[in-house]
Amino acid sequence: MKLYVISNSNIMADFILDEFKDDPNVVQINFKQRKNALTASLKWIRLKIGNPRGLFDDTLFEKKFLDEISQIQPEDKVLLWSIENLKNTMLIANEIRSKNIQSFLWNPMLRVRRKNSAEEYKRKIKEYGIGLSTFDPYDSKMLDCRLVPQVHRAVEMPAIEHPEFDVFFVGQLKGREEPMSRLIKEFRDNDISYFFHLIYGRHDTGDVAPEIKECIKDELMSYPETLANINKSRCLLDLTQKGQQGLTLRPIEAMMYKKKLITNNPAIKNEPLYNPDNIWILDDPDEKRSGSTPSGMPRSPRPSEPGVFRAATP
Repeated sequence: MKLYVISNSNIMADFILDEFKDDPNVVQINFKQRKNALTASLKWIRLKIGNPRGLFDDTLFEKKFLDEISQIQPEDKVLLWSIENLKNTMLIANEIRSKNIQSFLWNPMLRVRRKNSAEEYKRKIKEYGIGLSTFDPYDSKMLDCRLVPQVHRAVEMPAIEHPEFDVFFVGQLKGREEPMSRLIKEFRDNDISYFFHLIYGRHDTGDVAPEIKECIKDELMSYPETLANINKSRCLLDLTQKGQQGLTLRPIEAMMYKKKLITNNPAIKNEPLYNPDNIWILDDPDEKRSGSTPSGMPRSPRPSEPGVFRAATP
C-alpha cells in the first residue's frame, strides 16, 4: 500500500513534501490540468451528465498526470493537497481507483464563502466519499470538517550575526495595498529597514501607490531564497487575507527561526506559539506598548516556552 499525494504544483508543497522524496511508499503527483474556455465547458458537461470516468480526459488533463494516477490501486491512500476547486476534486476522485481519499484545504475557502455554496461543497464531498480537513477554524466550522494545525518543516540555516534588514515580506499583493503602504511609510519614518518582494495576484489591477510599485517583481521568490531572506531579517510580516483565521506559514517560520512577527491576525492570540514579547498584532486595542504601531517593538525575540514548538506543529 502506498500514499499518493496529489498537489497543485507550487513551491511550498514541493518544499514540504521533499522530505519524503526517498520514501518508496510516498508518491507525489503534481496536478496538471489544461485551462482554457474549451476545458471549462467540457468540465461542466462531464459533471452535468454524471462525471463518467475517462470522458474528455485527453483534453482536460496532461498525459503525464493521467499516466501517474493510473498507477493508484484501490488499497492505496490518496491525499489531495491544496486542490480546493470542487470541480477538480470531483474529476480527480472519479479518475482514481483508491477507496481512501482525503482532501486537505491549504487555502481559505473565500470563494465558497462569497458564493454561499458551503452546503453544496459539503454534499458533493460526502457524495464522493472524500475525507475533508482544513487549517482554517472558520472553514472547519463552515464545512463541518476536521481542523488540523498549519504544516511546515524546519531546515538548518547558518547563523547570521548582523541581519541585513528589519522586516521581510514575500507574497502576492491580493488587495493588501492599504496596510502595506501604511507600514512602509511608518518603517521609513522610524528608520526601520524592510524588504518586500511582491507580485500581482490574479485580481490585482496594478493601480498601486509608488511605495508599493517599487516592491513589485516579475515572479514569486523561490522558497530556498525566501528562507535565506528570513534568515537575514529580524522580523517577518504576516498579512492574512480578509476573512482568514487560520495561521499562514509566516508565524510558523517566525517561531522556527526565532524571528519577531508583525501580523494582522488577532486569532493568533489563541495559538500556543503566541508570545506578546515576540508578536505585534496590528490595530489591536490590547497592544499596550509605546505608540500604536510596530516601531515600539523590541528587536530581539524571546525564546518560546518549552513544548510550544511541538504543540504548534504536527
